[in-house]
Amino acid sequence: MRYFIYILFTLLISSSFISEAQILNVESLRKSSEDGIHGSIGLNFELKKERLQQFGISSDAFLMYKKNKHRVLFKNVLQLQKIEGRDLSNNDVMHFRYGYKIIDWLSYEAFTQGQFNKVSKIDLRALIGTGPRFKLTKTDKYKVYLGPLIMYEHQKLDQPENPIENNIRASIYLSFSLFPIENMAITHTTYYQPKIDYFNNFRLSSQTTARFVIYKNINFQTNFQYTFDQYPADDVPKSQYNLTTGIVYQFR
Repeated sequence: MRYFIYILFTLLISSSFISEAQILNVESLRKSSEDGIHGSIGLNFELKKERLQQFGISSDAFLMYKKNKHRVLFKNVLQLQKIEGRDLSNNDVMHFRYGYKIIDWLSYEAFTQGQFNKVSKIDLRALIGTGPRFKLTKTDKYKVYLGPLIMYEHQKLDQPENPIENNIRASIYLSFSLFPIENMAITHTTYYQPKIDYFNNFRLSSQTTARFVIYKNINFQTNFQYTFDQYPADDVPKSQYNLTTGIVYQFR
C-alpha cells in the first residue's frame, strides 16, 4: 500500500511538469542533443557507508524525450543493500524533470521527486521545484552549467520527534562535463541545498560519474557520491558516501 501511494503521488505531481532529488544527479544523463527518445538501463554494484558499511546491488532506468526546445527526463533507481552481512534494506527514487530551452545559454526547468530510504530513516521525501539553467560555455570539448533553483520539500522520517517536515529550500548546482577521448565522458556535479529561512540547515552533495563505451551500446560506468546533511534523522551520520560500478545498456 505504501508503494502504491508513493507511485500515485509521484505521477500526480509529475503531470504538472514539476521535478528534483534527495540529491539525485541527473546531469550525467544529458548527453544527446538529438530529437527523439533516448534511454538506458543499468546494473550496478556498490560499496556504501551510511550508519554502517554496506554492500549492495542497484538497478536504474532512464528515459528522455526531446523535441525542438522541449526535453522530458524520467529516472528510477532501486537499491538493495546488505548491511554488515546481516540486514537487507532498500532505497527507491523516482525523478521526473521538464526543461524548455529559451535561448542557447538559458533554459527553464521544473522537477519532482519521491524517495524512500530505510537506512537513512526516510519514509518519504517528496520534492517539487523549478528555476533557470545557465550554460556557461560555448565549446563542445567541455560543458559547464549553473542552476539556481527553488523547491518545496515534504519529508516524513522514521523517528519519534519531529517526524514530518515541510520546508522551502534552494537547490543550487554547478555541473561540468569533460570528453577527454572519443566514447568517454566524465561528469561532476555539486549541489547545495539550504533552507531559505535558516541557511545553517543545508545539504551538500558532490558526485562524479565516468562512463565509456566497451561495445556498441554497452557502457561501463563508475560513480562516486559524497553527501553531507547538517540535520539528518536520529542516529544517521551527517556525512555519507556511495561508490557504484556497473554496466549500462544505452538505446536511442
